[in-house]
Order: sequence, then structure tokens, then C-alpha cells
Amino acid sequence: MNYEQNIKEARTIEAMKNGYMGLAGKFCQIARTIGSPVINQGSLHLDTNYLEDIFQENETENIKTMDENEATYEIGWQFDGLSRGMNISILVFNHKREITVYHEGAIVYKESSGELESYAPNKVWEEWINKIYETTKKIKRRQSFESNKALDEQKEEKKLKILDELRKKWGI
Repeated sequence: MNYEQNIKEARTIEAMKNGYMGLAGKFCQIARTIGSPVINQGSLHLDTNYLEDIFQENETENIKTMDENEATYEIGWQFDGLSRGMNISILVFNHKREITVYHEGAIVYKESSGELESYAPNKVWEEWINKIYETTKKIKRRQSFESNKALDEQKEEKKLKILDELRKKWGI
């Protein structure tokens, strides 16, 4: 019998019940809503996602500039809970569909392309995730209320503009 496969299947079911799986899961919602974007700079043919040696003496000491064909683009999101007193971080990468959660420096959850690779449940970090997720839901509700309000204002402005044009054109 393959015990690891049985454990993986059981953990996958548990992760799905807890709402962790996928880009619509709790981890991604937290990272997108209250996290920061992970930005990559480069062009279609060359990505500059490497670190330079800061101690190496630079003879030219020129400030690097972007080429006109280069762009910056979002490749994912990251959330760091240290500012909230929680030693937890979440990394989400869109292009790989990869989600990684760290608790006290150790990987406690990892998913890649919809496939669960690691999940080590623990009451401490799961309670933190649930607290953060509740905050995220409140923020999303407030944002949707504000965006709906803005849309209503735009609709009213458009309506008044159309009525004004009809009055001018047809004298109504």
C-alpha cells in the first residue's frame, strides 16, 4: 500500500473542506486583498529577476534604466503577517498557480497547479488564517459597497448627461 498517497488524498480533502485550495481559496484572497503584489521587470525576451552582488564595485556607477521595450508586470502576491504579530507568510504566483504558506519559517502548505504538495495542519496557524480571512471578508465587503456606490454615481451622471443632450437637441 502507498501510505503517502493515502495521506495526500486525506489532506487534499481536508484542505478543500477548509477552503484553502485554488486561486479562489482563503490564502489567495488574503494575499490579494491585504497583501502586496509581486512585481517582475523585464521584457518579452529577457526577465531581470536576479540579484546583483551589492558588494562588487561598480566601475561605471550608472543608474540602471528600463529599456523602452521593458515592462513591469504582476506575477503574484505576498502577505506577511509579522506586522500583525503573526509569524506567517503567504506567497502566490499566478503563472505557476503556486501557493506557499510559511509558519515560523517552515512550509505548512504548498499547492502547485491545483495539486496539493504539502499540508501540515496546526491549530495555531490555521486560527491565524481564519482571523485574517474574516478581516479580508470585511474589507472586500466595504470595497464592493464603495465600488457599487461609485457605479451608481456614474450611472446617474450618464443619465443626466443624456437627458441634457435630449433637452438641447429636441427642446424637451
